[in-house]
Amino acid sequence: MRNKSVKKNKYVVESDAPDPGARLRAAREALGASVDEVAHDLHLEREVILSLESADYESLGAPVFVRGYMRSYARLMELPEDEIVASFVVPLPEPEEFRSLSARTEVKPGASMANFVLWMLLAIVALAGIVYLLIGDGQAPADTIDKGEFVAPPKPVPEAGSDVEEAGPEISPEAEPTVIEPVVVIELPPEPVVVASIPVQLTLSFAEECWVEVSDTKNRLLYGLEKPNTTVTVEGEPPFRLFVGNVQGVSLQLNGEAFSVPRASRSGNNTARFTINENDVPGAKQQ
Repeated sequence: MRNKSVKKNKYVVESDAPDPGARLRAAREALGASVDEVAHDLHLEREVILSLESADYESLGAPVFVRGYMRSYARLMELPEDEIVASFVVPLPEPEEFRSLSARTEVKPGASMANFVLWMLLAIVALAGIVYLLIGDGQAPADTIDKGEFVAPPKPVPEAGSDVEEAGPEISPEAEPTVIEPVVVIELPPEPVVVASIPVQLTLSFAEECWVEVSDTKNRLLYGLEKPNTTVTVEGEPPFRLFVGNVQGVSLQLNGEAFSVPRASRSGNNTARFTINENDVPGAKQQ
């Protein structure tokens, strides 16, 4: 608020309007407070207050943020918070980005490695068969080798009167050649070394009430409305995806070192949607 704060309401404003935004606007007008004064006290943009009062909830993001804005506005006007939030009966579909994170997916790195080894073994067996066929086709079978004809030498004629007949040496007419099969040596490729990823600590310190959602590559790590003067630390594998409401009320640290929310990710209603990659982690490039 510029010069003054909204005076506390000592009574509950009665209104026949069923919409919570209309009730909040009626309470503000009954107090004589302006939109800028309410936005200043709630640390919100002026457009957020106007969207709440005009029931333009779609521009405010997910339902959890809309309910948080309503609760803070009702508390400032001293209206029944639970009743105001309960009257918000038009839920908006959650963004596709966060709805996909509701179901956890288990990643099994061993499955891809097993498939890789199986395919390599099949390829090696097929290659060995092709090599064997090529080498076998290049050699003639043993029984087709031209061995030539063997002619036995004539036996010597014994001299007259000789009782002993000299016997010539016995020579085998055929000799089977020895065929040596080639030896194929196949070297298996070395198995790749799997380096285990080291979890990264992300610390969020809240100086004011803030709505936040944090997810890593596998799971949603944090979701909901955080109170002032609290600190939450989560561990996960980057990249981290964050959706923050009331950006000025939260500070971030990565592995103990400060991290600034990118200005390009901030929107006009004091929210920010951004990603923290592995290269943003201190010391990631030296590892």
